[in-house]
This record gives sequence, structure tokens and C-alpha cells, in this order.
Amino acid sequence: MGPACDLLGPHRASGFASLLAALAVAATASSPAGFVALCFVACLSLANCVANQHWMSGIFVPSAVGLANAVTAGWANVGSTAAQLVMPLVYKLVLRFDVPITVAWRVTYLLPCVLLITTGLAVITFPYDLPRDAGVGGGAKTGKSLWKVVRGGVGNYRA
Repeated sequence: MGPACDLLGPHRASGFASLLAALAVAATASSPAGFVALCFVACLSLANCVANQHWMSGIFVPSAVGLANAVTAGWANVGSTAAQLVMPLVYKLVLRFDVPITVAWRVTYLLPCVLLITTGLAVITFPYDLPRDAGVGGGAKTGKSLWKVVRGGVGNYRA
């Protein structure tokens, strides 16, 4: 996620990670290997916390960035808690329509898929980081190559 933030900017990297995860959540696996592959792609959305920390560090002054990062991480925890509470209720609601169990859990996963697509598109389309759409860190406007970014990250002892 770090190189993606450096090349694309944090809001684009975060949005694309959400859209990629939506594809995995919408897909259904028919084999154990397929399930593992879909879980891997879905878990890439967990890297959104890296893009979020990068984004907040570019928006807020150093004296406030710690609080901003803590608040945004807290909201992420609230979202995951809400998912733990809401998803079983949605599953039970789908079962009330006499849908087979094997179909009900697939239909239930359409909710997070829609939410991932909505938030991914919103984060890509509507961010306002700096005046005149300068963007945090410049993103794609910097002209950096992938290999220079990866080499810089690997060679940085603080990373």
C-alpha cells in the first residue's frame, strides 16, 4: 500500500483497494483454493489503514495528526463492530424470504459489496485535500516510477 500511496496518492490508493475488495466480496468461490484467493484479495482492503494514516498526515498539522489518526482508526473499529452486529441480522432477514441457506449467505454479502463500491467511488471522486486539487503528496502528478518508489521504501531503514 505504501508504494500505491506514493504513486497514486492516498485517497486513490484507498479507493482502489475498496473497489478491489468489493470484487472479491461479490465473487463466490467454488473450491478451497478459490476461497483462499478471494480472502486474500478481500483482505487487501485492510491496507486502507496505511493510506488513511498517510492521508491524515498530509492534511493535519503535526500537533493534531496523532488525534486525527486516532479518531479515524476508532471510526474504522466502529465500522467493523457494526458489521459484526448487522451482518447476522441481514442474514436472518434474507432467510425469512424462504431462500436456501446456500444462497442466503451469498445474498447477505451483497451489502458489504455495495458499501465497498460506494465508499471506494466516493473516496476517489470527492476528496478535497488541499486548495486547487493539489492532493496530498501529489500522487500521480509527481512522475515517480514504481521501481524508484519501491527501491526508496526498501532502502529506508525507518520503513
